[in-house]
Amino acid sequence: MKRTLFLCWMIIMVIGVNGQITISYKYFKDVNCYEEVPQSKARYKKVISVSDDGIKTAEIFNIKSGKPVDVRSTTNNHPSGIWKSFDKNGEVIYERNFDKLVYSDVKVKDGLYFEYPQDTKSNLTLDFTPAHFGTQEDHIRYLIENLRYPHESLENNSQGRVMVHIKITAEGNVQVISISNSVDIFLDCESWRVIEIMPKWTPAMKDGVPVDSYTFIPIKFTLAN
Repeated sequence: MKRTLFLCWMIIMVIGVNGQITISYKYFKDVNCYEEVPQSKARYKKVISVSDDGIKTAEIFNIKSGKPVDVRSTTNNHPSGIWKSFDKNGEVIYERNFDKLVYSDVKVKDGLYFEYPQDTKSNLTLDFTPAHFGTQEDHIRYLIENLRYPHESLENNSQGRVMVHIKITAEGNVQVISISNSVDIFLDCESWRVIEIMPKWTPAMKDGVPVDSYTFIPIKFTLAN
């Protein structure tokens, strides 16, 4: 009996490079890990590791295939790092990087609008064409086809408008600068993700030459009644 207890302790207590890591295992019948069951009846295994600096990582595996299903981490109970979901072959199908999030207090009006470069604000008679991504219908279609309503936000009944501040380079590439209006961290991260992967825009033109420009994109999340 003493030998068995000692081996179990060795399994869950690991000394890492940066300190002690505690590892525990839980077993579930369903992939959402709602119903915990004995290991003999489980289809999914959750491996939970907690470091002494407050980082907790939870990995879910399909017991039969041994393939990962989901991995996510928190730091002091706040989402952190890269969360990943996998298909049945263990390939990543959905990824959220919470460490990318940057917030600002820039306030904007409703709707998508263009922010003129600094040197044109005093002289708006210059030959200037704002950057654009097709038509307004193209924007809406892109968001409908690519946005996912995070299930964490659904469970918390979170809804509202996230405002994303972006830069469109002279080459038409989209770079997310910050979230200027936040709803919750999951909706913020999803807004960042979907804008960051947008196809190229038609860049702004100043005196016939492509230039960098800035704008804001509002993304409204609304729960059905």
